[in-house]
Amino acid sequence: MSNKDDEIKALKQLLKKAEEKAARAEEKLEKERDRRRKAEEFIVVMTALIPVMKALSDQCQEILQQLPPDLPQADVKRLLNVMQETQADFINLSKYHTIVRLFAKGSEKIGRPKKADDFEAARNALDKAVRNLKKRQQELQVLMQASSEAAKAAYAEQSDNEVLKAAADIAETPEPEVREFERLPSPGRQLLEAKQKGDFDSDEPLEIPGECPHCGHSNLITGAEIKSTLRHFETSINKLSQLIQLKSQHCYCQTCGQAFCVCGRDIPVKPGREMGQSVVVAAAELNAVGIPLNKVMQLLFMQEDQLGKDTLGRNLHDWLVDTGKPLMDIVLAELNTQHTMVMDETVLPVLQSKGQGVCEAPENEKRRQKDYIGVQCSAPGVDRQCVRYIYLGSRDNESIFAALQNARPSVLVTDGYVSYASYCKGLERPTPQCCLVHLRRLILDALVIPKMNKELFGDEVDKAVEKAKNHFTKGTSAFLLCSVLSAFSKIYGNEASLIRKDGESREEFLARVKKSRQSYAKPLMKNIDTILCELAKKETQTNSAGVFESADKTKQIGATVAYYMNRRDSFHVFLEDPEVPTDSNAVERAIRPLTVLRKATDFKQSRDRTESLCILMSLYETAKANNIRDIPAWLLACGRAYYLYRANRTLTRRMQEGLKAGLNKDELLDARITSFTDDAGDGFDWTPYLPWNFRQ
Repeated sequence: MSNKDDEIKALKQLLKKAEEKAARAEEKLEKERDRRRKAEEFIVVMTALIPVMKALSDQCQEILQQLPPDLPQADVKRLLNVMQETQADFINLSKYHTIVRLFAKGSEKIGRPKKADDFEAARNALDKAVRNLKKRQQELQVLMQASSEAAKAAYAEQSDNEVLKAAADIAETPEPEVREFERLPSPGRQLLEAKQKGDFDSDEPLEIPGECPHCGHSNLITGAEIKSTLRHFETSINKLSQLIQLKSQHCYCQTCGQAFCVCGRDIPVKPGREMGQSVVVAAAELNAVGIPLNKVMQLLFMQEDQLGKDTLGRNLHDWLVDTGKPLMDIVLAELNTQHTMVMDETVLPVLQSKGQGVCEAPENEKRRQKDYIGVQCSAPGVDRQCVRYIYLGSRDNESIFAALQNARPSVLVTDGYVSYASYCKGLERPTPQCCLVHLRRLILDALVIPKMNKELFGDEVDKAVEKAKNHFTKGTSAFLLCSVLSAFSKIYGNEASLIRKDGESREEFLARVKKSRQSYAKPLMKNIDTILCELAKKETQTNSAGVFESADKTKQIGATVAYYMNRRDSFHVFLEDPEVPTDSNAVERAIRPLTVLRKATDFKQSRDRTESLCILMSLYETAKANNIRDIPAWLLACGRAYYLYRANRTLTRRMQEGLKAGLNKDELLDARITSFTDDAGDGFDWTPYLPWNFRQ
């Protein structure tokens, strides 16, 4: 009896344990269901948010392109700050933990987050900033119109005054006729093709060729199918990233002795890595438009992926150094031989240079608080457009000279920074062309336009021209500078009309540009020079070194005139050389994406990662300049071709050396490639993948 009771008791305990185990399994299953439900909800929200993010980015870019290039620097900075804050608000809205809070417990309805209200408020602030800029532009137009009439009236009374004659000539110069022509498509313009979408849970079947791609014979032997896991990115937010079973197979031609590798739809960043090139290219695209890599990790991967904090960054860095740098070296070689180069620099803090962060600063180097990125690009209108970002460190003469060490341009277009002027001195150095927009911006910042308009158009609007005429007669600096602004406006109107016609060769176009500049812009620049030289007599003074300085340090007009006088000859180079642009706007546009990224990231940790960021930005901006529509497709094509070329050379050497040593063919073919030989990339033909040659 006792034994039977013990058995029953033991059975009850086993039953209880089984029930507890089943309950735990059910609880675990419910948690998994809840996790999947949240993941599905996350995908739904991200699918809705991504178009909004793209629309915001497009709106910002459209606004920036439509703004006049000569707006005051302070106003442009305010607008950029509003745009950057707007994008930062959206990035915060896109955080995973924020989106999870959108869903009430037990409810399938999506709630409206408070951040969305903040986002709309930021967009309203952006619209307000644009309206204020347009208002200032209208005020400037009214002031310039009144000044033009006043200049002619003043010269009619004092016909022997050279300055008034210059101002009157500017006013009487007719506005240029702007004619619209279709631009010829550049060699890099891409054809749009429909994107094919596939839904695969595993890699596609490998297609083994029937003949050797090197010699054309069919005497092939193939190794066993090699399977490995690879993190792969589908170009769809619905799939994010996933683990796939990567298939690759090695083949050897017994006729010509060449080996080659056949891979599936994706390939790793480097041999042995579990990160596919599709993932790093997707991350590069997001990083290039201003999203920090830690935010990219949140967008591309779920928390359950359990990737290390630096996994994505390390793989992206290695891919850029391994594949992106050889491609950019060829682009740079093209840029260095072009007739005109445009260059500027911008700030990007690097913690390693400050002695902060996780990377130690070099012991023999002085700590610095500011690091600079240099940006070089081709002149507008050149068929082969190139953009290069380079880590300068500081912007002293040594750093600027090093960045231009291998460059051989005939003309260097800059903002007139003193290091560029120092570089251009001496034999076999480029001729400097200073940016006219930069000078015009300084003039706009020196004028108090609302105050001048209030003085002219106060209670007696009909006397505005008479009041302005009195200022011209007295030689008031601010009103004479209005004539300079009017001249700049007409010069840029003329430049806008110089568009390459259908069927017109580049030589014919450049000849037409030079003729137009000589007949229209040259007299205007001569009048500008007359006015500014006259203002220099009362607004500036020269020091012991013969350098112009403002006579009154409290007046910005004196500093602006001194800026012109110290670079006087450099503002007129474009008149004699039609290949030279009037400004450095091309490089300013290339700097903007880096400015947005700097606002979002604040700093970079190390110099190595800063240099790889320069490669990334160089690739993307060069592709954009050559009108490549699908940049990720271009980068993936380059990466795949370069990887397989090195894999084939490495495999061929292994087979040849192994067969000489008497090793088994099958074992040699079945072995994985763990690394490339040092010279595996030698001889690779980059020509089809250069941005101006690439065809999708």
